[in-house]
Amino acid sequence: MRWLGVLFILLAFSAIGQEHLFLDFDSIPNCEMMKDGTFINTDQPRTAYYMVVKDGVQTEYVQDGKYYVRSRMEWLTPCSYRSVVAEVTIPGYSVKPGESATTEILQTLCNEYVKFTANMGKSELTSVYHKMDTPPCP
Repeated sequence: MRWLGVLFILLAFSAIGQEHLFLDFDSIPNCEMMKDGTFINTDQPRTAYYMVVKDGVQTEYVQDGKYYVRSRMEWLTPCSYRSVVAEVTIPGYSVKPGESATTEILQTLCNEYVKFTANMGKSELTSVYHKMDTPPCP
């Protein structure tokens, strides 16, 4: 019976883990950090998904880099941008070139984590990216 209590505690911590990540978020989001770098989604292993942003191009890789979606980024405000799909190599993927998503950066933490909401059509996703190759928070 004791292991059930331990399991419940572990599940509770994993379910609210992203929220705890931002208890001490930056008072003003550092949205510039999304303009260049390599990012992983904290919900997935790097082999499943990662994103590279360079020179206004966002390339999202899946299946350990085997397939990708490449988009052109158009900044709308200092903390929101539209990504217009230019190329898709994922077989059977429902998103086609010319379609777009709008992303709003909600919070940042130490130039290392970015909490965002992305909208494409009627779909909305809120998640957290971890920027790779950045020094850890002090």
